[in-house]
Amino acid sequence: MPGETKREKDDSLVAVSTGTVIWLIVGGVLLVLRERIPQGSEWWLGTCAVAVISGVGGILYLRRRRRGTPRAGA
Repeated sequence: MPGETKREKDDSLVAVSTGTVIWLIVGGVLLVLRERIPQGSEWWLGTCAVAVISGVGGILYLRRRRRGTPRAGA
């Protein structure tokens, strides 16, 4: 973006990376303690998986944008 500074770009990558790592840790804890998860609350594992996948996609997008690599087909 034209008015975006380098610091703002770095902050967004840090925020997405931090969130992804937090969801990964929560998912790992839930996997370890899955016997103790109350019936009907297993959807949290799916939520963690979707959050991690989305976060990885966001990280890849932000890294590509930082490099200025044009999209395929553009």
